[in-house]
Amino acid sequence: MKRLSTFFFGLIVPLMMLAQGWPSNYGGVMLQGFYWDSHADSKWTVLESQADELSKFFDIIWVPFSGNCQNDKSMGYNPVWWFDNTSGFGNEAELRSMIQAYKKRGTAIMEDVVLNHKGGVKDWCDFATEHWNGNEISWTLADICANDDGGDTRNHDFLVSGANDEGDDFKGLRDLDHTSANVQKNIKLYLDYLLNDLGYGGFRYDMVKGYAAYYVGMYNASAKPKFSVGEYWDGNADAVKGWITRTSGAPNSNGAIQSAAFDFPLKDIINSHFNNNNFTGFYDKGLAGREDINRYSVTFVDNHDTYRDDNRLKNNVLAANAFILALPGTPCIFLPHWQAHKEELKKMIMARKAAGITNQSKVYDEQKGNGSIITTQGLTGSIKMIAGYVTDADLTGYTLISTGTTENPNYAFYLSNNIVPVYNTLMATQVNIADGASEEKLLTYDANEHTVYFANNQKWPEVYAWAWDGNNESPNYTGGHWPGTKCTKTDMKTKEGYEIWKWTYTDTMSDNSKILFNIGNDQTKTSDQDFINGGYYNAGGLTAEETTAINSLIDRNFTAGQRSTICLPFNLSAEELKTLNGKVYELESENSGVLRFREVDVLEAYKPYIFVANATGKSMQPLKNKEWLKGNPITVTKGNFSFKGTMEKISVRPIASTNYFAYNAADGKFVKAGKEYGISVKPTVCYFYSNSDAHAKQMVLEDKVSNAIATIEVETTGDNATYNIAGQRVDANYKGIVIRNGKKFVNR
Repeated sequence: MKRLSTFFFGLIVPLMMLAQGWPSNYGGVMLQGFYWDSHADSKWTVLESQADELSKFFDIIWVPFSGNCQNDKSMGYNPVWWFDNTSGFGNEAELRSMIQAYKKRGTAIMEDVVLNHKGGVKDWCDFATEHWNGNEISWTLADICANDDGGDTRNHDFLVSGANDEGDDFKGLRDLDHTSANVQKNIKLYLDYLLNDLGYGGFRYDMVKGYAAYYVGMYNASAKPKFSVGEYWDGNADAVKGWITRTSGAPNSNGAIQSAAFDFPLKDIINSHFNNNNFTGFYDKGLAGREDINRYSVTFVDNHDTYRDDNRLKNNVLAANAFILALPGTPCIFLPHWQAHKEELKKMIMARKAAGITNQSKVYDEQKGNGSIITTQGLTGSIKMIAGYVTDADLTGYTLISTGTTENPNYAFYLSNNIVPVYNTLMATQVNIADGASEEKLLTYDANEHTVYFANNQKWPEVYAWAWDGNNESPNYTGGHWPGTKCTKTDMKTKEGYEIWKWTYTDTMSDNSKILFNIGNDQTKTSDQDFINGGYYNAGGLTAEETTAINSLIDRNFTAGQRSTICLPFNLSAEELKTLNGKVYELESENSGVLRFREVDVLEAYKPYIFVANATGKSMQPLKNKEWLKGNPITVTKGNFSFKGTMEKISVRPIASTNYFAYNAADGKFVKAGKEYGISVKPTVCYFYSNSDAHAKQMVLEDKVSNAIATIEVETTGDNATYNIAGQRVDANYKGIVIRNGKKFVNR
């Protein structure tokens, strides 16, 4: 479930497309969770201890390479083992725990993936042979570039025979030949392991100048990470853009870009201007300022490499961070900057999220003396960032969020007034769960039985369970004959589309029971796991990841002529919409508590709608097998009210100044959530909320054909109050169409 502080009511992250390099209109903020020699600050246990705080502000955290480099002081750029996760940052159990801690809170952990080069176990070319999921990962001298180390590898009698290096040569370790089919196979298995076993959310590709962009495209088209960013260290914007676009040429990429890149051109601009107190001339904002490529720009002020050499920004560090937080692209905050300027960065990150600034927002420059005004328009509000010294800026309609010190007033960060209440709520609550909702699993089990679920993320053809008493290995609860009992495939799937299998045992089990899952043989199986009744496992073990029971979610009953709310995880064309056998309406406007809806021809995934069925029954059943799109519920805001759906069962209750309303179709009233119990909202159902004291009163539906008011429902007042068709209360002498006690009249 997405948290409020990161995706405020779903506004800033619309639909995520599959494996397109980086999400479009993405509103997340990233943290580089390490610096050079940061073993104390970046240990997996230390990062996990900060999950509650960091997850409120950051949607992605980039961490070092987690494999074994045979040196606990290594930062991961001399990889030896890929599948042995013992490093100076912790062991594999600590790594998995850290990843899951953030995943539960909606934050993805990004692995620093080092694929350009590899180190040997004992000598230059003695690459480790490893095994994972029934596969062997082995190497030969044909997998190393023939001209490695400028030919020095061959001069040391290692007769490497791969193709010549297609990119920059990395001195000291062996450069992999990415034209090799074996190298490609091994890398694809490794990336699959990172995503689907360890649970990483994406990749930061190290030193991508060392091999062709084509291969990054190939690997991502296979692995399908949600996030991918390459380190193409070049100050030329056209060169970086060229690398990004070349990732689209790989097989199975369908011509789509497969990776973002760090905005090194913008880094150069920041250094030349902010270091020298020159706050004008920001017209060229690197990739972030170019509408044709800003989706794939990951902006930053410093990273682990630039911070330890002459590329470090020495002046106006907080102002530079304010600059990237005001721009399109996805800003990546550097851990030392976060540690030094945490409180001001928190304010600006929350303001960015409240305004709905995304990686593709519109940005405008205005030059004023020795200063600039950057204005960026988000989905719900706008930001003004003043860099330098501007005395005559027009700040009408804006509220100051953060500014430099009195001694160094070199920046100011403003938020448009319309969204300040949202910002105040974010800063006051800083909660992790979206809309103050409580998480509830869709998977259910009888507490008098023993049931576990297995998400088949390795796509095994069959899944078997082997369960036993952990005290003395007897009794065995799965028959005592390997491979155990075959699990039952349910009609549910995870959000990623993996099948969910179920195993149930109806007799007594010990408190120290164990379980593992296997494919039906002794080679492909999970490790031994503690048996948790109702537990949810995958090939990596017990996980807290939520699942989506697709079939049960859309198996809803509707009553003919009665209004309901729907939010579906797929698009419906005009023709497909007919299968719903009813009319669909979207929120068009709000005035004084009157919510006006207009009939639509098509339905957009994750958007909330009103649905009026033509017949009683399960109208959505024909859509059961329609493929889900990855995404998050979209919030539609009009006036004082917002309308949003959910893909999981939640409970909403007031937080700060936010009030929630559910629409009760049975009696035509809006029900306000109480502070103690709230309102329960089921999957694919929608609800309303307001960040003011406004009360939801009426719902008006306008048909597409007639453009006339189909029906009007009003809050029952019991006092014969009279309203006009705009929902405004009028006296009894008002002339025209009026509504009284839920019925329409014409006063002449």
